[in-house]
Amino acid sequence: MFHLLIDHSVDGKPPKIPAQLMVDMFITKKEEMDMGVQAEMTKKWREENTIPDSDGLAIMVEDMDSGKRAVLSSISHTPTAVIIISAISDVRVAVANVLDIAAVIDPSKIIAKIKYHLLAHVHEDITRFGPLVGVATEIFESFNAVFRSCSILSNHLALSRDIAHQLAEQESVKHYLCGGWWADSDGVWTQASQDVRQYMSSNSLLQTLLGWTPDEKLSLGSVKLAPCKVDSKSKRRLPRVRLNWPQTSANTAFNVNAKTEWKELQWHQCKYVVASSKDKCIDTQDRRTPPITGQILEILQDVSGKSSLVVLDVFQVSAARHEVYGMPSLSRRFNEKHILVILSTDILFECNVQHDCHLAKCTVSGQRQSTQERIEVGITEQIVVHESMDRFIINTHAFHNAHLLRAILPRELVQPIPFATDRRTHHDDLATALRESQSIKRAATAAKAAGKKLANESGNVGGATGGYLCQETEVGGSGSRRRRSRGNV
Repeated sequence: MFHLLIDHSVDGKPPKIPAQLMVDMFITKKEEMDMGVQAEMTKKWREENTIPDSDGLAIMVEDMDSGKRAVLSSISHTPTAVIIISAISDVRVAVANVLDIAAVIDPSKIIAKIKYHLLAHVHEDITRFGPLVGVATEIFESFNAVFRSCSILSNHLALSRDIAHQLAEQESVKHYLCGGWWADSDGVWTQASQDVRQYMSSNSLLQTLLGWTPDEKLSLGSVKLAPCKVDSKSKRRLPRVRLNWPQTSANTAFNVNAKTEWKELQWHQCKYVVASSKDKCIDTQDRRTPPITGQILEILQDVSGKSSLVVLDVFQVSAARHEVYGMPSLSRRFNEKHILVILSTDILFECNVQHDCHLAKCTVSGQRQSTQERIEVGITEQIVVHESMDRFIINTHAFHNAHLLRAILPRELVQPIPFATDRRTHHDDLATALRESQSIKRAATAAKAAGKKLANESGNVGGATGGYLCQETEVGGSGSRRRRSRGNV
C-alpha cells in the first residue's frame, strides 16, 4: 500500500488501490484465530476504519466483476496518504543534507562507510516498512545486561547457545502467561487457562517483572487532582484547598467575561490534564485557527467535579525560523503577558520547547551539587543560568508528537532546507578534491614502501656490517632435508 501511495501518486493525490489487491490482502477468521487475534478487536477496528469484513469476500468479488469498486477505492483516499507523501519528500531532503555535510567534513568516509550508503535508501525503507521509529534498535542496547545475566550459570563452552536457550525459555514463559497461543504435542493451538490470564491481568508486580505495560485508559479533558498536603507534625493529610475565582491565575485571563458562571464556583488545583493525543500535560492549544501555543500555568476543577479548566500563558509562533537553529521560535505578543482560560477538552498535545539561550546570552555560570540516588556526593558541577527572557525554540527534532507538530505548524517552518542547491556541482567539487588528496596519500604510501624496501635490501647485502650469515647443509641421502642455521657475523 505504501508503494502505491509513494510511487504511483499523481500531483500529490494517492491512487486507487486495485480491487484485486485489496481482496488478496484479506485473511479469514480461521487464520486470525490461529494467530491469536481476538474477534472483537478485529470487528471494532473494521467498524472504526470502515473496512469490509473478510466474510464478505464473495460479495466483494461479485462487485468487482460488476464494476462496483466504490467501497474498495475509498479506503485509499485519506488525508494520511497526503501527509505520507510530503513526509517522504522531506526525508529525501534531510538525507541529502546529512550526506552533503558529511562529505564536506570528510569525503573519504562517504565511499568507505556503508551506513552513509544505507541513508540513500531510507525513503525506500519507509515506503516498504513504514516509519523508521518502528524499526529502531537503539532501545535494545539496554538488553546487554540481560545477556550477561543469562551467561552466569553457563559453562562458557558454548556461550552464545546457552544465552539463546535461556532467552528462548524466558520469552516462551512470557508468551504463555500473557495469553499467547502455542501448538501442543498434537498440533492443536491452545493458550493458558482463563484463571492464569485473569491473575496476570490483576497482578501489577508480575506485569512489571514481565515488561507488561498496562493500557492506561485516558479520556480527553480528564484531569487528576493535585495531591493533598501533609501536616509536618501529625503526618496526616490536610483537607483539599478550595480556591475562589480571584485566587486562581485564571482571574487575569482576557476571555473570562464570556464565562461568568466560572466566577461563581470554587476550584481545586490539578496535577495534569489529558490532551487529545493522550499526553499528560502538566506545566509546560484551543481549537482555533491557527491553534494557540502556551505554557500551562494552572489546572482547575470545580469542587463538584463537573468542570475542568486550563489556564494558559499564551505565546506566539514567529513567522520566521530561528537565525541559528533553523527551528520555529515562540515569543510574547508585543512583549506582553496574555492569560487565556480554556476547557480541558481543548488541549491538543504537548511539545518540547527550549529556552533561546543564544538570544538571551545565557552563560554557564551556576553550580550545583551532584547527586546519586538523591544523595549529594560532594561533587560540584556547572550549570547554565538562564536569563529572564521569555523566548523559546520549538524542538522540531524531537520524536514525541512530531507528526502532530508538523501538521499544526506552517509548512515553511518545518520543511527541510537543502544544504546545497546544486548537488551535482557540490559533489563534483568534493570528488575532485578527494581524488587529489587520495593521489597524494597513495604517492606518500608508495614512497614510504619503497624506502622501507630499499632499507631492507641494503641491510641484507652488508654481511660484515652486522648482517646475518645463512648456511644451508644437506643431511642424508635421497631423502635429504635442509637445515638452516643463522648467526651474527
